[in-house]
Amino acid sequence: MPTQAAPKTTDHGDAATPPPGAARISPTAPAGAPTPASSPSDVTTPTPSPTPGAPSPRPLPPTGLRLDRQWPAERAARLPARTLAYIGDGVFELGMRLSHLDSGLDEMGRLHSSVVALVKADHQAKLFESIFPTLDETEQTLLRTWRNAKMPARFSGASRGVYARATAFEAWVGYLFLTGQADRYEALLAQALTSGVARPGTEPPGPPPARHRPS
Repeated sequence: MPTQAAPKTTDHGDAATPPPGAARISPTAPAGAPTPASSPSDVTTPTPSPTPGAPSPRPLPPTGLRLDRQWPAERAARLPARTLAYIGDGVFELGMRLSHLDSGLDEMGRLHSSVVALVKADHQAKLFESIFPTLDETEQTLLRTWRNAKMPARFSGASRGVYARATAFEAWVGYLFLTGQADRYEALLAQALTSGVARPGTEPPGPPPARHRPS
């Protein structure tokens, strides 16, 4: 009768092969062995608790400059008259320059003298008197406030009354620009250009008149 061969077994050293389905047990480190250091991802930094009464961090303002950003009307109305006039002065002159370029007047000397005739204090004071009756009561109150605002100790090129009305007009332009009332501002530019003071290419001869600058 033939002898049956014994099943082959694999030698893995001292570790016994667990039977199928048995849980594997990790070897235990010997006593006194060093503990492996934790990786940076395993370390959790505690979040500091907010200090009682401390103000919340303010969000960073958006980057970049947007000329079409619209201000709330209440905020714009709280600006000082001369601050609004400072904005309106630049906006009004830029509008006059662009209108002249659009009409084909691009020679620097004639362009400058024609624009200066439109932005001088006398012309702006007349525009103030022209637009004031067309505004509602709330807007008239704003223009009165700007007209009666404290003026600088020194100003030149116009009388005190003319200077005050020109400043109020420029403040109105600045207010329309900041509050995003583009249609009304463009209508104001058209009115200034058709007022008969000066038109592209019809500037008066001689040195240009003194222009109005809010001090």
